[in-house]
Amino acid sequence: MCRLAACATLFLVCACNPGGNEEADTERPRHLLLITLDTQRADHLGCYGGGADLTPNLDQLAAAGVRFSRAFTAIPATLGSHGTLLTGRYPLAHGMTDNFHPLPEKVETLGAVLGARGFRTAMFFHLFPFHQARIARQFETAELDNSLRADGLVAALKSWLLPAARADRPLFCWIHLFIPHAPLDPPEPFLARFVRTRYEGPLTDKFDVLESIRQGRIEAPPDYIENLKERYRAEVAFTDHRVGEILAAWQQSGLRAETLVIVCADHGESYERGAFALHAPIIRDSTLQVPLLMAGPGLPAGTVVDSVVELVDVHPTILELLDVGKDSDGQGQSLVPLIEGRREGWSDVAFAMLPTTFYALDGDRVSPRSLQDMSGMTASAREGSWKLVMTGAHRELFDVAADPGELRDIAAQHPERVERMARSIEQWTQSCLMLHPGLEGSFDERTRQLLEEMGYVDPSADPPKSQPDRKNGR
Repeated sequence: MCRLAACATLFLVCACNPGGNEEADTERPRHLLLITLDTQRADHLGCYGGGADLTPNLDQLAAAGVRFSRAFTAIPATLGSHGTLLTGRYPLAHGMTDNFHPLPEKVETLGAVLGARGFRTAMFFHLFPFHQARIARQFETAELDNSLRADGLVAALKSWLLPAARADRPLFCWIHLFIPHAPLDPPEPFLARFVRTRYEGPLTDKFDVLESIRQGRIEAPPDYIENLKERYRAEVAFTDHRVGEILAAWQQSGLRAETLVIVCADHGESYERGAFALHAPIIRDSTLQVPLLMAGPGLPAGTVVDSVVELVDVHPTILELLDVGKDSDGQGQSLVPLIEGRREGWSDVAFAMLPTTFYALDGDRVSPRSLQDMSGMTASAREGSWKLVMTGAHRELFDVAADPGELRDIAAQHPERVERMARSIEQWTQSCLMLHPGLEGSFDERTRQLLEEMGYVDPSADPPKSQPDRKNGR
């Protein structure tokens, strides 16, 4: 079934006992450990070509299971991307299309789904205010680590995990690490190990400075750019260290052999004009491509899946691997057939959008008269190596295999492909809007100020413009 057909029908039938593999039926995981890394570029993991000794713990996990070499998020923003991961819906279908609107009450996350099936559920999250987004209410336990470097997160995990492991219930634990996100302030010994370039000029890494660099109003000197990149690599290495501590704690609990471990990022980070540490305004692969690793009982070690997949596919994959039912409202496709090497019928298609505020709401229903009502939204469709970016009537086409930086717009040379891919974006948008639950409130002023301090800009305060590279938000 092609991905667009799945969106149009709003129903996905997950494979049951694919290929008649008896081992897949008998050797299933009992527990789920989901680790999400904020702002983690895929190409900065060693297993994705990021260099030896940068991420040894994540590389070891990849070697023990499945690595998806071309995985993409649906939106380069923390809340919307995690919403997609936890609901199996695209942002326009679960309602969190930016970082300032919480999850609508009627939308269930994986915490609620697995909790209803007897799982003991917990989330341990770092800095980002998920508890204000109505996601935490669907977990039995929810603990926020407000320290800059997640200093107490592993200890909190251990305090929950030891008694939980003795209970006769399956466990679902979601852990979120905000470490690679700006501000980039890596601790020792990672600072000394990775940061060799000194910058002592006037430029900071605050959002307004980075956005001015990206838009060409400020020219960043080479030492400033290199210093930012090196600090990011140091943060990635430190994040891997924290992941190692988490995996060690889970191993010590005695549950690792029965656990499905999934690690992914919510989005990447950009190198736009040297303005490192930006993502939400940018719809290039630098922000959309994410690492995605899975390991556990029944999963083949050392497997690499090269098909185009999306974070929306993780939700139905989890349900199938845990054998806990199907998601009738989901928009993703189970990745189990790809894991088993069966790629027939799989469409290498991925959709994405930039954070936006849209105004076509009528109670609990979204009823735009036409796609012109969505003219403020920038969206993309990727088919294999072809990628179309569209904002209203403005369209850009890239061949990302020949032009990985997406610098050469070749839409004029391929008008038929542009029209066909544009129709697929329109159909995807409409299928998502059919599921949209309606916006239900916003964050309180204190939370909004916290998000602003993190560099996020409230799109309702500055409505998005029509040009793709002038989107607000971080």
